[in-house]
Amino acid sequence: MDPFTYYFQTPDRGDMNHLRLKIVSTEKIDDDTVTFIGANPPDQRTSFSGSALPFPNEEHAYENTPTHGVVELDAQEYEAVITFLIPNAYYTNMGNTYVNPHLKLVYKQKGIMYERKVDVLDEIPFRTLTYPKTRTSPHYYRHHNEVASQESLLRANGYPSQFTFTS
Repeated sequence: MDPFTYYFQTPDRGDMNHLRLKIVSTEKIDDDTVTFIGANPPDQRTSFSGSALPFPNEEHAYENTPTHGVVELDAQEYEAVITFLIPNAYYTNMGNTYVNPHLKLVYKQKGIMYERKVDVLDEIPFRTLTYPKTRTSPHYYRHHNEVASQESLLRANGYPSQFTFTS
């Protein structure tokens, strides 16, 4: 059973690279410390099409990651706040399984080591190395029955103005 409750807090105004995660423990954690690690953040390149693509595997995602550290739970409140760079997604299973951006929390309870995965983002929109699972046939685009202009199609399927964070 997960001894933590998670609360995402909005980052500082204008800072879209960091997130804050407040963790509150309902049970005793050995040494009152929690270790966290996440994949490397999405890269920001000069071209849109090459930016924020997921890593091809877990090894590349975690190599020299700046998203790691140890936090100590407050003795009275039994809570801590982690500020971290938003991790990127990666693939497993030879590029067949997409793993959403997440943070791994590692802690020890009664001498036993536990690891929990906290999803951060649902996914970074339009940033995959393969076709989405919804594309199952060449008839993928036939769900639109009405005639539409190119502008209305682009606006309907455009890049969202904000990331959708997992709550």
